[in-house]
Amino acid sequence: MQAIQSWCYTIFAGVLFSGIVLLLTPSERFRPLMQLLLGAFLLVCIFTWGGRVNISLEMNTEEAERRRQEIAGRTEDYFIERVKYLSQEELEKTAGEYLSDYGIKPGEYQIYMETEENPDGTEGIYLLLRLPVRVMDQSLTISRALGYQLGADVRIETYGTDAG
Repeated sequence: MQAIQSWCYTIFAGVLFSGIVLLLTPSERFRPLMQLLLGAFLLVCIFTWGGRVNISLEMNTEEAERRRQEIAGRTEDYFIERVKYLSQEELEKTAGEYLSDYGIKPGEYQIYMETEENPDGTEGIYLLLRLPVRVMDQSLTISRALGYQLGADVRIETYGTDAG
């Protein structure tokens, strides 16, 4: 990369030098001759110096692969988080519509996506639904129906007091 940069600076310096010489040429009559001589001089310098430069691009494949995997991992993490967020919104919407049939208003319940490790070593996802204690009698029905509707295991926790 350093060799390419040096080569580009040399070309720029040659063009700049040629421009200055052309500006200092005393007569219009000599200008075409000076342009020809300076152009030839510039080409000779470029090819002579450029021939000595060994331009080789080294590719570190291990570094490139590590960076590719790092970027792929970050991208995957972003999309997984995005799917979780959208899933959470959809769960809350669906659960909210269903729970309103039981007189449970928004703000009276919370729904969380939780993970647990299964005996076979895989991770499982279940939904944890926190409901007021006043609907404890209907919790099994709500759990089964909502689990069927959402296609996931729904577990219920209650909070508050019976007086509520």
